[in-house]
Amino acid sequence: ARDQVNVQHYGAGGDGVTDDTAAVQAALAACPDGGTVYFPPSTVARVRATYYVPSGITIGGPPRRSISLVGGEQRSTIRAAAGASVIKIVPTAEIGLNARHTIRSLVLVGGRIGLELIGAGDGDKFSDIRIENPSEAGLYIGPENGSWTSREVRDMLIFGGQYGIRVVGDKRVNNTTWRNIYI
Repeated sequence: ARDQVNVQHYGAGGDGVTDDTAAVQAALAACPDGGTVYFPPSTVARVRATYYVPSGITIGGPPRRSISLVGGEQRSTIRAAAGASVIKIVPTAEIGLNARHTIRSLVLVGGRIGLELIGAGDGDKFSDIRIENPSEAGLYIGPENGSWTSREVRDMLIFGGQYGIRVVGDKRVNNTTWRNIYI
């Protein structure tokens, strides 16, 4: 697809050994608004930094029809260093305080937090995500004030870590669809 940016075209080895931090960051920077940063099947991206997702960008692997509760499937994976969040979304004035993001069809492994969502947001979609062995939380929401509204979280499996889902601060979670969440 024209608006699909493949991380391997930006130098990601995808073998779980090579440091793919710069390649994934380059793919994020090159992705147009409304486009997808794509991780091909069986890609295992090893990263040492947290990724901040620009507005209107989808990050994902090949679409799947349902989440698998057992290992062995050919899934795209992002494996993070110990202190990092694998993916972090922080709405700012530059990207829009109510920017829309989509994260789908990925396995997020290790790091401090699997998927970190900071501040107010509206319209984000998170689906078919498997989060494995973060040291703190699989899904972290907070700590800035504001509502977390009109988001969709579905088909998510979280295991390991101190918290499956952690909500911190004065956070209101309104009009959010939670479906098929396994912790």
